[in-house]
Amino acid sequence: ASVQKKCIVRKGYKTRCRPIADERKITLSEAHKIRVQKAQNTAMSKLMNQIGKPYRWGGTSPRTGFDCSGLVYYAYKDLVKIHIPRTANEMYHLRDARPVDRDELQSGDLVFFRTRGRGTADHVGVYVGNGQVHSVPAHRSRYSDNLIK
Repeated sequence: ASVQKKCIVRKGYKTRCRPIADERKITLSEAHKIRVQKAQNTAMSKLMNQIGKPYRWGGTSPRTGFDCSGLVYYAYKDLVKIHIPRTANEMYHLRDARPVDRDELQSGDLVFFRTRGRGTADHVGVYVGNGQVHSVPAHRSRYSDNLIK
């Protein structure tokens, strides 16, 4: 018997496939749902509080500034039980992560971009809802509250 797969094909990215069996919804207890929601709210608050901080390549601190993956690392590192990698490309290749279609995105999901034509992902942002992503600008400027679609 062959296993059916669902593949996500995006220009400039490696095609990612997963067995359809992975489509099952995970049922969470009410207590776990509350913990997940609290962690998402905390991460989003940490992100929003960094608006206006300077860009700094490799930066992971509110004192010195952030790059895109440094901001994500800062927001999530103490909230999840898995090791959060430091770069966008390493985050993209996390074994525990699974790709989702755009219409499946939920607030707090990481969104990856390929901006310079090298690697699979060299930029990361956080989905905030309504088709919008918060992200540190890819070039040396200041993090702003401008959202991209």
